[in-house]
Amino acid sequence: MPPSRRVLVLGGGPVGIEAALVAVRLGHEVRVLEAGRVGESLRSWGHVRMFSPWEMNASNLGLRILAGEGRVPFLDPRTEPTGHEYLDRYLLPLATSRDLRRVVRERTRVLAVGRDRTVKEDLPGGDLRSRRPFRVLAERDGRREIHVADLVIDASGTWGQPRPLGNGGIPAPGEREAEPFIERGLPDLSDPAIARRFASRAILLVGAGHSAATSVVALARLAARHPLTRIVWVYRGDRRLPYGRVPGDPLPGRDALCAEANRL
Repeated sequence: MPPSRRVLVLGGGPVGIEAALVAVRLGHEVRVLEAGRVGESLRSWGHVRMFSPWEMNASNLGLRILAGEGRVPFLDPRTEPTGHEYLDRYLLPLATSRDLRRVVRERTRVLAVGRDRTVKEDLPGGDLRSRRPFRVLAERDGRREIHVADLVIDASGTWGQPRPLGNGGIPAPGEREAEPFIERGLPDLSDPAIARRFASRAILLVGAGHSAATSVVALARLAARHPLTRIVWVYRGDRRLPYGRVPGDPLPGRDALCAEANRL
C-alpha cells in the first residue's frame, strides 16, 4: 500500500463522494469540501429521470458499504432513477456512512488553490513544484480557513457555471440586465407554482444539449395545457436536426428524448 497522503476533494457530488470512498479505503487522510450540501447540483434537477440505470451510477465499493449498513438502494439494477431517488437512496447514505461521516464538510466554498511557498512563476518544469503541498483557501460561515493537502481532486463539476449566451462564449449585450428573466437550470414544469411563471408567455430556449432537449419536451407539454404559450428554440450551427441519433443506443431514455426533441 502506498504511504498515506492528505487528500482534499473539492465537491460533494457523485464523483467527489466516490473518490473520497476510494481514498479512505486506501488509507489516506481525506476531506471533502462542498460549497452547498452533498449533491447540491442533483437537487436542482432531481425531478429529471437519468438516462443511465442504477448499475451505471453505483460503484461496487459504494454498494458494499451500504449493504454493510443494511441499505439496499435499488432492486432492479437496470432501472433509471430520478436525480432525487439517486440522491436519497445512494449518495446521501454514502456521505453519512461510517467511512465518510467525519470526512465531508458541507457549506464550505473553495476560493483559491495554490502551492506552499510558491507563486505561479516559481519552479517551472521538473517535479520540484509538485513536491510542495497544496494550500487551499475556503470560506465557511463567513470565516476563511486554509486547508493543506498533498493531493487535490477537483470534482466541483460545471453544472453551476452556465455558458453565457453571446457569440464567442461571452455575455450578450443586455444579458446581465436581463438575468432576473433567465432560467439557467431545469425548472420542474410539473410543479404548478413553477409552471405559472412560464405558462401563456413567449419563451426563448437557447442551446442544444440534453438539458435543452429535456426543457423543450417539458415546455411542449406545458404549451399543450396552456395554448397561448409560445416557444422559440435557437441553437448554434446549421444542422437541420439538433440531435444525432446513436444507432442501437444503449441508453433508450436518451434516444427517446432526442427523437422527441428532433420531432419538435
